[in-house]
Amino acid sequence: MLKLVHIYLDRLRYAGTSLTHARGRLTIALVGITFSAFLMAVQGSLLYGFTLAASRIIDAVDGDVWIVAPGIPALEFASPIEERIAWLARGVPGVAETGRGISGWAPFQRNDGGRTFVFAVGATQGFMGKIPSPDGAANLVGGRKVPLQVDETDKNALSETSLPIGVQVAGVKADLVGSIKGFAAFLGTPFVFARFEDMRNFLPYKPSTISFVLVRKEPGSSAESVRDALRARFQNVDIWTKNEFSSKSRIFWLIKTGAGGALSLAAILGFLIGLSVVAQTIYSLTVDNVEEYATLRALGAHKGYIKSIVLIQSLACGATGTFFGLLGVGPFADAAKAIVTWISVPAWMYLLVSVVVAILCVLAASIASRPAIAIEPARVFRA
Repeated sequence: MLKLVHIYLDRLRYAGTSLTHARGRLTIALVGITFSAFLMAVQGSLLYGFTLAASRIIDAVDGDVWIVAPGIPALEFASPIEERIAWLARGVPGVAETGRGISGWAPFQRNDGGRTFVFAVGATQGFMGKIPSPDGAANLVGGRKVPLQVDETDKNALSETSLPIGVQVAGVKADLVGSIKGFAAFLGTPFVFARFEDMRNFLPYKPSTISFVLVRKEPGSSAESVRDALRARFQNVDIWTKNEFSSKSRIFWLIKTGAGGALSLAAILGFLIGLSVVAQTIYSLTVDNVEEYATLRALGAHKGYIKSIVLIQSLACGATGTFFGLLGVGPFADAAKAIVTWISVPAWMYLLVSVVVAILCVLAASIASRPAIAIEPARVFRA
């Protein structure tokens, strides 16, 4: 056992000495791998953040099953359905409770007179889920008692001053009372949230229509069984479980829109560029040291020894470059949120990039070791 440890320590020592001896090539290799790891992590985080943002409201609202107008690909394209569906659905087996929701695009007039558009969302009290309810907001302006909330990253787009302030939505006076976290817009148009009853005043819906119905299942029932029972009862609407509607929305924005398609393509290209740079860097570093391997072969080193040296050097470069590359991802993402508010760097992204680079290093080492093994030992004695 001690002999085996000594052998591997000897190989590690030689691999490290060989790398540090060619500091110029080593520096170039580390810069290339650092950039590649950074690029892969940033592009992956942009794509992941966009995916989350595309279904954030659906994921946040408290409803096991959604009932929406037929054919809509995402919440942002909601169309009117009959409000009575919310009451009729309560009689379907497995349904514990239903809530009503309304959403749509509306013109917004800021306190300084500037105008923009917002996407307004409201749901029945108790069904807002992770979206903080504005009911408890204090200090309403002018006694209008119609509170609205916006994500803190979009607050400056709707207000020139501190909150609360008086605003107008679709010509109706309201109060922008506060900001919330975690609901940054991904389309450049802010999301605003209000109570269901208040949101009716801002959107051009008939009194008997709403945008969606939220269904809460009974304990012991599955969302799929409740969905199927509702589908058997209502034929002129689309009915999805929460997870299904969330996935449907993500796929639509990622694949069927220009914004999502461009971002997906950029992420794929970023990974491919990173992969090619890592592979080429490791291969070039090994080929540059081919004379050293010829010397080792002339001294009697076997092929396994050469392969292990190349692999150790490859993994060492990959680990060092990946460490420094990923070290800058977090600060970069924090700074980028001023422009791209929905960028998100999950913990598993660091692990994913590390594993990908490690696999590439192993593959590159296996390819690069071939010329090192095939080289003639006598080459070292030639003039």
